[in-house]
Amino acid sequence: MAGTQREGEGAGETYVTVSDRRYFVGTVALLNSLRLTGNQGRLLIVDSGLTDDQRAELEPHAQLIRLSTEDRATHPFMQKALVHRHGVEGVLVFV
Repeated sequence: MAGTQREGEGAGETYVTVSDRRYFVGTVALLNSLRLTGNQGRLLIVDSGLTDDQRAELEPHAQLIRLSTEDRATHPFMQKALVHRHGVEGVLVFV
């Protein structure tokens, strides 16, 4: 049946995105969209410069990985690839 999830499916994926203070609203919309469409995987945000208040809003809903100053200098497209340094394993969906 379309839109349903079989037992054991979808439990292991991690959705990964990069965000900073400028993209906070879009990040919230992305997380809401994933949940509203039935995606139950782990949500991971690579923090490329969120504010403290933004982090506080996101932390109950997603895991945040804060980048070092050196890693933040990397283009945001490439920052997603840095999650391996933080022990993230399994199926990764980069959005």
